[in-house]
This record gives sequence, C-alpha cells and structure tokens, in this order.
Amino acid sequence: MRPTALTESEQGELLSWTQAAIESGQHKLSRGYQGQVLLYQDGDRALVIKAPPRSLYRWLSIRMLRREARVYEQLEGIEGIPRCLGLLGGRFLVLEYIPGDSLRHAQIPDPADFFQRLLRIIRRMHAAGVGHADLKRKDNILVDEQGRPWVIDFGVATLRRRGWRPINRFLFNTARRFDLNAWVKHKYRRRLDQVDERDRRYLHYTWMERWGRRIKQFWRKLTGPRIRERDRR
Repeated sequence: MRPTALTESEQGELLSWTQAAIESGQHKLSRGYQGQVLLYQDGDRALVIKAPPRSLYRWLSIRMLRREARVYEQLEGIEGIPRCLGLLGGRFLVLEYIPGDSLRHAQIPDPADFFQRLLRIIRRMHAAGVGHADLKRKDNILVDEQGRPWVIDFGVATLRRRGWRPINRFLFNTARRFDLNAWVKHKYRRRLDQVDERDRRYLHYTWMERWGRRIKQFWRKLTGPRIRERDRR
C-alpha cells in the first residue's frame, strides 16, 4: 500500500481532529455497518474520513477500510472517482470530498449526458480491474454541483487478480454484470420494457438477480391480497 499523500503535520492534525470528532459525535456525514463517515473542513479544504466502529468486529472493519484504500489506489486518475489520500493511523480512510447529493435525491439537469458519463466511469473502472458490485444503491452514486456523476463506497468491491484464478475471475465478472445492470436500471428508472437495443446489451441478469426477482414476485403475490384486504377494512 502506498504511503499517505498527507504530510506528517497534516496527519497529526487530522488524527487528533478525527479522534475528537468520534468522541464528541460531531461532523458526521453518515453511519453504517463499516463505521461512520466524517466531514473535515478547514477553509477551502474539505475531506471525507471513514472511521471504523467501536465494536467487536472493529478489526474486520479496519481490514475492509485498508482493502478499500487499495481499491482507490487502483482507480487513481479515473475521472469520476474521488481521490484517496491514504490511510490515517492505519485505520482511517481519507478521501477527497465531492459536494453534491446522492442519485436518490439529486435533480439531474441533463440525464443523457449524466448516464453517458456514468457508463464511461464504470467501463474505465472495470478496465482497471475493479468491480464495484453495489451500484444498485443510489447512495453510492453522487451527482456533483455541475450535474456530473461520481462513484463512491468501494467497501464490497472485487479486485481482479493476475494469473489463473477462476474463483476470483467469476466474482469479478459477476460484479461487472451487477454494475452494468444497475446502470441500465437507474437510467430507465426500472422501466426495463423501455430499454432500447443499444443499451440492452448491458443488461444481463446474474443467477442471483434472477432468483431475487422470482422471490420478490412470489412475495408480492403472497402479500398482495392481504394488503388489499387490510386496505378495504
């Protein structure tokens, strides 16, 4: 893993700030199973700091953050991927902050341009040997203040390894399909009957997705009559 891009004095200052923010519960952007995400601001400089939780599986979260740092290293220089400044104290992941909103809530001024840019990011990401695997979550796609896409949160990403590694290759190819399927679903807002021929080539369900759809359909059939009966009461 490469050394952090921060100077020693910057590392010391950020480490103290991060520990104080965790103690006080301030400066939180979000919180999840991997821990909490903090926003550091000093003048014009803004950074995101991902911190592991204080729990029994803290060691696992730290390992995942270290692995995520390696993913960002592999994606360095790709437009639409935040810059990673490295690991702080071996356990806090420091990233460039991108002002904007998640795809879940953002207004996109030019959808055609946005999704073309997003597809370009995904394809370059795959060419660099990274499959995100969780782009179906709209919170993992940011829309910046200029209406451009950014891909974040590589906590469950798959890295393609060199050599003959059939299991790794299978997982990587599955992650790639997840990513492209998610792109189609987001672009067409899940109206898959409206997908044109040019984009349909990117839509190939994995066996997991096919079974997931069948389970959802079965559950809706099972619960639908009950919900309608309840609404009539």
